Amino acid sequence: MVVGSLRLVFLIPHAGSLKDKRAVVRKMIDRTRARFNASVAEVGDLDVHRRAVIGVSVVSNEAKHATSMLTNITSTMEASTDAQLVSRRVSIQPVNEHDLTNLHTTPR
Repeated sequence: MVVGSLRLVFLIPHAGSLKDKRAVVRKMIDRTRARFNASVAEVGDLDVHRRAVIGVSVVSNEAKHATSMLTNITSTMEASTDAQLVSRRVSIQPVNEHDLTNLHTTPR
């Protein structure tokens, strides 16, 4: 199993308020979730109205597939006319079964 994570920083030059920023960010996040079935959230600079930090994570069985998904997600989010991508950081981490056996689960 492979976990891919992505940290994107966007400049939102036309946002005059947090309300303006949140409308842009919400639209980007909703479209990304719907199209790619990925976990997406605003993860930083929550009170800065012209900057958004968005985190994305995907799980796959191959590093190549996770990388491809994150590249496509970046391209889709970068295509937004309301925000400009200024920074991108990608991390691909293999997770083996031994790592998972140490996790505690809560019964339902």
